[in-house]
Amino acid sequence: MSTRRTSAASTGHRAANEPAPTPSAEIDGSLTPPVSERALGWILAVCGAVGAAAAFVLIVEKIELLRDSSYVPTCSINPILSCGSVMTTEQAAVFGFPNPLLSPSE
Repeated sequence: MSTRRTSAASTGHRAANEPAPTPSAEIDGSLTPPVSERALGWILAVCGAVGAAAAFVLIVEKIELLRDSSYVPTCSINPILSCGSVMTTEQAAVFGFPNPLLSPSE
């Protein structure tokens, strides 16, 4: 009875010291991820800051609209793109306060 060793490539199993492939490696054959973890962190931080700033602006606009009902918010560009008409609906304050207050905490 002869003992024959088979290579990891022929069996479809990887060797113990071989690194596990990343999901991107399975798609394009490379072993580097498409975006580094540091870059992804910066992208998420910047997008989060932009979202928090937008929520803050919407809160300021809503408070100004509550003070003066004739106030036209800066996000009301034209009759089709108008956030002022949305701010006055019941759905804009589902829990009794303006919905943008929920955004920074998410």
